[in-house]
Amino acid sequence: MLILSSTIHNLNIMILTNIAKQVVRTMSTFRLALVQLEVNEVKHKNVERAVSYISSAKEHNADIIALPECFNSPYVIRNNLFFFQ
Repeated sequence: MLILSSTIHNLNIMILTNIAKQVVRTMSTFRLALVQLEVNEVKHKNVERAVSYISSAKEHNADIIALPECFNSPYVIRNNLFFFQ
């Protein structure tokens, strides 16, 4: 029973390894869109600009779209509570 269990375990590892290799081969390249945009204190305008860039990236077949950390509000602000809504 132990030998059979070990054989099945090894077979499972072999199958998973082969699947992983196939996935790596098919996903070895991807298109990355990096969005850099000016933000201001009007949050809905910042989001509209970001959505516009996301749409553009989609039109260019981006697989991954990266936005700035604080894309919807200024990073340095005077009234933090207003922007954390």
